[in-house]
Amino acid sequence: MKSLKDLIILLILLNGCSFNTSIYRQIEEAEKNVNSSPKTAASIIDSLNVDYNQLNKEWQSRLVLLKCSIAYKTKAEYPLLNEIMNTKEWFEKKGLLTKAVQTSLFLAICLENENNDEAAHREYIDALIKAEQNNDFNEAGYLSSHLGDFYNSENDPNAALQKYDQASRYFLLADNKRSLGYALRDIGRTYCMIDSVGRAFEYMQRADFVADCISDKRLKSSVRNGLGNIALREGNYENAIMYLEDAVRIDSTGYIPDMLAISNIHITSGEYGKAKLLLDTLLTDELPEEYKKGIYYNYYLINTLENNSEEALRYFEDFFDLFEKELNSRADANYIEIEKKYNHYFMVSEIQELTIKNQQFLIVMIILILIVLFTIAVFQYIHFKNRKKIFFQEEQLKDTRITIVNLSYELEKKNNDLSRAIGEEYQKKEDEIKALKGKIVEIKTNLINHSPVKKDLLKKINSNKYLSKIIITDKLWSKVETEIDTFSPNFQLYLKREYPSLTEQEIQYCCLCLYGFDSNQEAMLIGISPESIRKRRTRIREKMNISLINSNLHIYLINHLF
Repeated sequence: MKSLKDLIILLILLNGCSFNTSIYRQIEEAEKNVNSSPKTAASIIDSLNVDYNQLNKEWQSRLVLLKCSIAYKTKAEYPLLNEIMNTKEWFEKKGLLTKAVQTSLFLAICLENENNDEAAHREYIDALIKAEQNNDFNEAGYLSSHLGDFYNSENDPNAALQKYDQASRYFLLADNKRSLGYALRDIGRTYCMIDSVGRAFEYMQRADFVADCISDKRLKSSVRNGLGNIALREGNYENAIMYLEDAVRIDSTGYIPDMLAISNIHITSGEYGKAKLLLDTLLTDELPEEYKKGIYYNYYLINTLENNSEEALRYFEDFFDLFEKELNSRADANYIEIEKKYNHYFMVSEIQELTIKNQQFLIVMIILILIVLFTIAVFQYIHFKNRKKIFFQEEQLKDTRITIVNLSYELEKKNNDLSRAIGEEYQKKEDEIKALKGKIVEIKTNLINHSPVKKDLLKKINSNKYLSKIIITDKLWSKVETEIDTFSPNFQLYLKREYPSLTEQEIQYCCLCLYGFDSNQEAMLIGISPESIRKRRTRIREKMNISLINSNLHIYLINHLF
């Protein structure tokens, strides 16, 4: 059963990997086609069934840049602003400066489309600076061209001319002749707008020369259209019609606007028959409504000028119906776009909320882990300090033992010398022996007074003053005996051998007596009255034949036996 479950999970994972691999291959295929055939790339992307949020950062960025490139070359929609901004940030982070600049261009276009002119202008300028720093002349040319368009829309033709001229120089450096031709055409159009017809004609001729050199029909047609507008500005209707007809003949892809312009010239010239004849050839059922609207309006103008009021009114109604329909379509499109953006931002906000919750959970977990680690570190530190303290105590005890042994050897030697000494020398040796014994007793007393067990017993006595319960347990008795054996290994053995009448309990008490507690403290430890303590001491003194002079059992044990 378990193996079957594992097999199902493996198949799901392999299917997911295969699915993602298929998506990646399609994105790569669209990237290959986007420049040569943007419509093919668009159809590949449209066929993808993938959620943007399911891709990792790299493939999200590649997909968004691809969609922007398709939208730039066709009439497709651009991705959402936040997706484009995330893409730009990712390319910058990875050091892919050319792709980052391209994304900045698309971001500026989207900001301009949403009438956020200030942000769009700032994005254009920042991207242009980065392209110039990176010596990316092609992208710098595109950015300069778009800045020229931006300044024209802001009614600043002088600034537009400067940017179009800058674009032409960048395209020349990049050896992008086609874009160079369009930049020269834009300069000519801008000069035409400010009535510098001579300069406009000069630049249009240069653009026309570039179009002939690279045999680009679309550029050639666009230039002929520009020459027609220049001739129209000069009032040379004959040349204007000639250039516009050339534009249609060279590239008929977008011939309707040129034909409508010719019909306008005929209307302006008073040649209403020619204008009607041209409009009749243009008006078909398959014609898009955006062009039908212009045709109906020209019919309305002709009939108005010919005083055909009824016909003029009918064509005006047709024009107005299409105009109103267009307004409603735009309103619906705006509503759909707003709803789409709202749904997207709502989804993004939910994702962000979940992300924040996950981050909060992660932060709490990290804090808990840090607390645990800190606790462990503190415990380890305390444990280390205790071990270090025990180590030093053991070393100190070892040194003290060595000192006591050395002093004992010295004492034994002096006792031997004393047996051979006479007179003043005897007294001197006796004084030395007495001083030596005193030093040994002092060392042992200090050893006991600073011992861990005595400190522990004192702490328990102080905390038990008002509880009156037995403190010293079997475990504590064992600690007392063990510590005394550590300080003086022969103490208990000596008592058992020399004073066989002493019971085990009395020998145990002698070990406690070495700590020097008073009768009240010992009473609290053992859980009996101070009077019973005094009786116990007297009984032990009698068994050990301790004279009244040495009546203090603690002092006697320290001085004579310990």
